[in-house]
Amino acid sequence: MPERNVMDICDIREKLKVSKADVSHSNFDDVNLSNTSFRDVNMSGCSIDDANMEGVSIQNVNLTNCRIDNCNMDGLRIRGVLVSDLFAAFEVSKSETPAP
Repeated sequence: MPERNVMDICDIREKLKVSKADVSHSNFDDVNLSNTSFRDVNMSGCSIDDANMEGVSIQNVNLTNCRIDNCNMDGLRIRGVLVSDLFAAFEVSKSETPAP
């Protein structure tokens, strides 16, 4: 695979419109992406670390094999159900399951 050019964008404030583009293997560090929309994007294999995703809406997304670890999930809902309620129900079901 041939070497790809690197576009350095640093210390600027711009609105980007990116479509039908391949920006795979890009890095975003200390970047403000608030109020940004992603539609019909391939984010397979991406990692998100130390991010503020408060108020993010995720719809029509393939989350197969995704992992969420070490995150503040206060108020997180899946299909309208609080995840904290799901975990509480799971813990109750584990304690009610008879031992074999």
